[in-house]
Amino acid sequence: MSSLHVSLAICRYDHVSALRDARVRPEGVDLNVQHFSYPSEIFHRMLEYGEWDVSEMSFAKYSSLVGRGDERFVAIPVFPSRCFRHSCVVVRHTSPLHALNELAGRRVGIPEWGQTAGVFVRGMLSEEYGLDLSSIEWLQGGVNRLGRREHAGIDWPEGVRVEPVRDRPLAHLLAGGEIDAIVAASGPDSESGQVRFRPLVDNAIAVEREYFRRTGIFPIMHVVVIRRQLHERHPWLAANLRQAFEAAKQFSLERLQARNLSLYPVPQLTDVLASWSDQMGGDPWPYGLEANRRTIEAFLRYADEQGVTGRPVASEELFVASSCDSFRN
Repeated sequence: MSSLHVSLAICRYDHVSALRDARVRPEGVDLNVQHFSYPSEIFHRMLEYGEWDVSEMSFAKYSSLVGRGDERFVAIPVFPSRCFRHSCVVVRHTSPLHALNELAGRRVGIPEWGQTAGVFVRGMLSEEYGLDLSSIEWLQGGVNRLGRREHAGIDWPEGVRVEPVRDRPLAHLLAGGEIDAIVAASGPDSESGQVRFRPLVDNAIAVEREYFRRTGIFPIMHVVVIRRQLHERHPWLAANLRQAFEAAKQFSLERLQARNLSLYPVPQLTDVLASWSDQMGGDPWPYGLEANRRTIEAFLRYADEQGVTGRPVASEELFVASSCDSFRN
C-alpha cells in the first residue's frame, strides 16, 4: 500500500529537524516538510488559504476557532513553541517600573489582544497579581512596524479599553515615553542604539522558574493542526503524527545530552537540560494532554475571561482523542 502524501509547514526548530531530513518517518506517511523562519507567515497562509495538510498554529487562534465553531482544523497535543512570559513585558531601560503589579493605571502596547503570549501575561496579571485589566489603558498596533491590526472575534471584557495605533510603531511610543510598557511575543528593537529597553521583571529567569515550581504552568505558544477533511478521511493520521513528533523531539534531546560534543554554540546547555528534566519529571518539553493539562486549562480560563474564545472551552475539545496520550517513549 502506498504512503499518504502529507505537507507540513513548521518553523526551523531543532526538535522537528528529524522529520525534515527523514531520520523520523511517520508510519504510513510520505511527509513533505516546509520550514519557515517566522510562524506568523504560516498562520496567515494556513488560516486564509488552507495551504498545507498540517501546520504549526497559534494556540490562541486555534482555541478561538474551536470556541467560535470554526471546524476547519483539528489538533494534536504537540507544542513546537513554548516560552515563559514574565520576560516579554518590556519597558525603557530608565523606567521606574520593576514588577508586573506596577502596571495598574499605565499605558501598555500590544500587537494583538488575541496573541497567545499576551493572553498568558494578562492571565498572570489578573490571577497572580490581582490586577484589574480595565485599570490598564491598552494600545494595539505593530511593535516595530506599522500595519498590525486586531483580528475579528474578540468579546471585549467589561471596562477594557483598547485604542488602535496606526501612525507609529509601539516601539517608537515606548522610546518616547508615550506608553509605559509593551507586552509582545517579540520585543521592540532599539532605535539605532539610542534607546535601550529591558524586561520589566527583574531577574526574570529566576522568577519564571519559581513560577513553574509553584504553578506547574509552562506556557504553550503554538500547536500542530491538521485540516479536518484530511483527518476525517484518514483518522489514523493524528496518532501517527503525534508519535513521529515525539520521536523527532527525542533526537534533539539526545543531541543535547552529548556532553563531549559542542553541538550548539552556548555553554552549559546540558546542565540546563538536566535541571529542567529533573524539575519536569524527566521530559523538559512534554507533549500530550495529561502532562500539560494544568497549562492548557489555565490558558483556556484566561482566554475565556479575556473574550478570546467566546465561550468556555474544555481541554478535550482541542485535540483528536487518539493522539492525546497513547504514545509512550
